[in-house]
Amino acid sequence: MYKPISVDSIYSRKYGFKLTVDKGYLYDSPNLSDKTRIYLVRGDQIKLLSYKNNFYKIEYTSKENKIIKKWLHCSAIDACISD
Repeated sequence: MYKPISVDSIYSRKYGFKLTVDKGYLYDSPNLSDKTRIYLVRGDQIKLLSYKNNFYKIEYTSKENKIIKKWLHCSAIDACISD
């Protein structure tokens, strides 16, 4: 399915990434025109699954234990990769 992204920091490997913006909207695809109404808030912890077009495919487990897999723009976690 999706390959996990290799991460250098011990914090990221152990705890995952956290949002660095107050509100980060999720997308149905790695395209700005596919924005959903769903968003995460600063401090929410996510797993990065893959990267494409400045978006990360992420997995988030809600407080109700619902697993959400959507796309998140790299700027929401301050992790954009320059080509």
